[in-house]
Amino acid sequence: ETKDVALALDKNRAPGVSNFVIAIDMRSRPSTKLEQAIMELGPACRIIGSVWALSGAYTVSGLRNQLVQYFGTSDSFFIVDATNGKTAWYNLGPEADSRIRRVWDNVVKR
Repeated sequence: ETKDVALALDKNRAPGVSNFVIAIDMRSRPSTKLEQAIMELGPACRIIGSVWALSGAYTVSGLRNQLVQYFGTSDSFFIVDATNGKTAWYNLGPEADSRIRRVWDNVVKR
């Protein structure tokens, strides 16, 4: 049943539109402006806590560049382009960067 729902959702997707999951860790400031910006980028909803779903005609790096202006030096985020199997992140540190690349590259190569 879940697969059928996913296929139905994919068929309703406009050309060039991707589905994103955005996980946010805001430590330096309130997230109100960021949340408003996410809602203005396209159809979006909060999934749980600071995790959002967004649909829009963006690349994952373009979306990262749009959102980074709302983050301070102690904040971080991780974006998954669920449509195209790509990721982007901000301020997770070199160790996390290395771990993410190992996991993601392993999955992609299968």
